Amino acid sequence: MNYFKLHIGDYIKSTAHLTLAEQGIYLLLLCKYYDTEQPMTYHEARRCSKCKTEEERALLDAVLADFFTLNESGEYIQSRVEREIAASAKQAKTSQENGKLGGRPRKEKKPTTNQQTTEEKPIGLKEVTQNNLNPLIHQSTNPETSKAIEPQAARFDEFWSLYPSKKGKVPAKKTWKSKKLDRIADQIIVDVKERIAFDKQWLDGFIPHGSTYVSKEVWNDEITKVDSKTGKAMPVVNKELESLIAEIAAVEDKVHTVEHYYRNGWINEDKRRAELNKISPVLKELQKKRKEMIGERDNE
Repeated sequence: MNYFKLHIGDYIKSTAHLTLAEQGIYLLLLCKYYDTEQPMTYHEARRCSKCKTEEERALLDAVLADFFTLNESGEYIQSRVEREIAASAKQAKTSQENGKLGGRPRKEKKPTTNQQTTEEKPIGLKEVTQNNLNPLIHQSTNPETSKAIEPQAARFDEFWSLYPSKKGKVPAKKTWKSKKLDRIADQIIVDVKERIAFDKQWLDGFIPHGSTYVSKEVWNDEITKVDSKTGKAMPVVNKELESLIAEIAAVEDKVHTVEHYYRNGWINEDKRRAELNKISPVLKELQKKRKEMIGERDNE
């Protein structure tokens, strides 16, 4: 969703007890939720709210406890947001169906008993006919051209706002559309974030123009990472291993969330054990796979 309705009365009433910092955290969480239309893990909530210190994380924990519910997948959901997203999707589908039929159906007004059965045409206005009902809308009779056109760059602005080199926006967007990159937008955005944080060339200031990044599909290239302590290039890690490491981090976040809930008294010991028993085998399997992959790379 590109925007969401803020019901001011409801918002003020439900957030009156929050501090200024907690208000900011809550709004950032809402923006993230509506933007992705997906619930978030604790790790994602921490990153999008920019909570880094222990004090800030404590504020984040309080906001999550007040306004969100942790589901079995380790994601924080909010029923109000879910209802708004569902309503928006329903409205979008209705608009799309109306678009296929040439626009929103017009309501016919029934004449009242006080109205004349015939009305004089206003002076200086053309007679309204079916052909000139709306001259700004071209109503094609060709079924191929009258099909609704799916947007092909709905995620481009999200990518462009993040990309550090704002050169070549027009050709970049054109390429984005032609390659239908909305379907892999998440992969591209993650790659840009990683390169901003770790890529040696980018950190040295050698960042390709946005148009070049899109046309050359740079997200498929390996990242030469830099050791933050020594400033030297680190060994290149392949994409499969990076993806596995990210998956392990997400599962570890679930463990952290369960322990956090237990420490705050929101779940009992039995619930804690049950949740950890679900998560632990998955985590061990992923860690085993990581060791095997690292071993293979050492032997290369």
